[in-house]
Amino acid sequence: MPNSLLLSLKPAVKKQVHLFLAGFLWTIIGVVLLGRGISYIHLGGSSYSLIFVGIILGFMKSRLILDKTIKRGLIRIERLPEGSCIGAVYSIKTWCLILCMAVSGILLRHSSLPASYLAVFCCTIGWSLLFSSRLGWRSWKKNRS
Repeated sequence: MPNSLLLSLKPAVKKQVHLFLAGFLWTIIGVVLLGRGISYIHLGGSSYSLIFVGIILGFMKSRLILDKTIKRGLIRIERLPEGSCIGAVYSIKTWCLILCMAVSGILLRHSSLPASYLAVFCCTIGWSLLFSSRLGWRSWKKNRS
């Protein structure tokens, strides 16, 4: 297949779209995980204070770990040439990490862990993603023309 045909099929987007997509995905996945954590509290008949524990842990994870990772990803997006493939929103290493996290989540949901543990875990990860998404949104807003 000629190279020009492959290039014409590439879903190319502007950097601004990459920045929007990054913040959007972190936000959506964070909200979904927070919702899942709350549903585990209902299932396990646990206390709603577990949400607070998850949010505190998620805030710590966000500030100590995820913010640095997201900043590196945003710098990488800034360096992308215009018209890069939409999948370049994340590096290959990050896509592999996302896949591992998704598989881990499925395995945890089907494990025998108590619902209260799953609630704290989901609220922690969900809040850390949701809170750190502010960096993506800030970068997207700054780069809108």
